[in-house]
Amino acid sequence: MELNELKEQWNQENTSKSEEFPIEFQYKLQSPLDKIRSNMRMEFWNTIICLVLGSSFLLFAFTDVRLRIYMIAFIIAMTLVTAFFFIRFYKLYRETNSVSLTTKDALQDIYMKLKVYEQLYFAYYVSFLPFIICEMILLSETTNHFNFTKELLYTFVIGTFITVVFVLVFSYLWHKYYYGVHIENIKSKLDECS
Repeated sequence: MELNELKEQWNQENTSKSEEFPIEFQYKLQSPLDKIRSNMRMEFWNTIICLVLGSSFLLFAFTDVRLRIYMIAFIIAMTLVTAFFFIRFYKLYRETNSVSLTTKDALQDIYMKLKVYEQLYFAYYVSFLPFIICEMILLSETTNHFNFTKELLYTFVIGTFITVVFVLVFSYLWHKYYYGVHIENIKSKLDECS
C-alpha cells in the first residue's frame, strides 16, 4: 500500500519538475552554449598550434644532447597532460552539443557540468606550472651552467613567483572572458526560471 503511494508521489514530483520551457526561452539558452562551444573549438586549435610551435622552438634551442632528451621528456609529458584534459573538454563539448534545453532539470544539469568544467580548466593551467618551472631551470642551466650565486637564486625565485602569478591571473581572466560571461548568462536564465 505504501509503495503505491510512494510511486504516485514520485511520478507527481517528476512531472512537475520537467515542465518544458517556451520555445523563445530555449533559443535564449542556446546562444550562450553556442558561444561556449565556439570558444572551446578556438581554444583547442590555439593550444595545438602553441604546443607545436613551442615544442619546435624548445627542441631546437638546445644543442646539448642531455638537455634535448630532458626537453623531449617534458614535451611528451605536457602533451599527455594536454591530451588528458582535452579529452575531458571534448566530452563536455559533445554533451553541450547534444543537450536539449527544454526543461529546468536539463538546464541545471548543463550548468553544473559547466561549473565542473571551470574547475577542470583551472586545474589544467595549474598542472602546467611544474613544466614551466622545470623549463626555466633547463634554460638557466644552458646560460649559466647553474652556478648557484645569490643573484641567480633571487632571480630564479622572483622569476618563478612572477610566472606562477602570471599563469594564475591569465587563466582566470581568459576563462572569465571566454567562458565565465556565458556561464553566468546561463545561471541568470536558470534563476529566472526558478
